[in-house]
Amino acid sequence: MVKLKAARMALEGKRLRMVFARQAKYMKQGDTYREIPADHKLHADLEKILVEESATNGLLLYLQDRPRPVDELAALLNVSSDNVISLFKKLEKKQLVESDRLIGC
Repeated sequence: MVKLKAARMALEGKRLRMVFARQAKYMKQGDTYREIPADHKLHADLEKILVEESATNGLLLYLQDRPRPVDELAALLNVSSDNVISLFKKLEKKQLVESDRLIGC
């Protein structure tokens, strides 16, 4: 349920809308040299942002209940422990989480 809610939050977020807008621009105009990037490049950008935003939102949701260990969060989110720590630091910098919510950092 958390993963579904995190994905929904990602889809409603600003960052994903920016990727869609950039893709629409490329489809109409191309890049600097008037070349339209290959579909796989556009899809890779979209997938990267969607995975990262889903993991970020999932991290926020999982940490709402209680503090959790890095390894547990990594397993729940299907990302590496280093990625969990990196995402946590970004959220902490934005003051969206408190530093005591992550155990084993």
